[in-house]
Order: sequence, then C-alpha cells, then structure tokens
Amino acid sequence: MLSTAADATPFALSVPDYEGHFYQLETKTSFTDSWTPINPPVAGTGSATSPPALQFSPAIDGSRRFYRVVVTPAP
Repeated sequence: MLSTAADATPFALSVPDYEGHFYQLETKTSFTDSWTPINPPVAGTGSATSPPALQFSPAIDGSRRFYRVVVTPAP
C-alpha cells in the first residue's frame, strides 16, 4: 500500500512487472464507489530497468481518492 499527497500535476507510477501481464490504474472516491479505470492497460515488459509507467493526473478539486493497480494475464 502506498499513500501520497499530490496536487493536479500529472503523476507517473512505475510498478514491478512481468511479461505477459497487463497493468491498469483504477480510482474511486470512497470505499463504496465502483472502481473506474484511469488509463488503458499497459503491457508488462519483464524488464527491471524499464517497468511500465501508469500516467494520470490527480483530481483538480483536491478531493481524496483511492487508487489501485489491476494486474491481468494476457489472453
């Protein structure tokens, strides 16, 4: 789990990855909301020196949000 403060500046989250998997960042504003994808799925490369970067911009209104990275195997 990662917690961070951010403003409306674009943000890149790099995650360890595995080839043959896709990574997608999702968000919601409360525990009871549904998760909403922020970006299209990014393919894993399996490279420790070049992990996928999930790009997003935090909410301009400064509201608290929850984020998660969803990992799915390639079809």
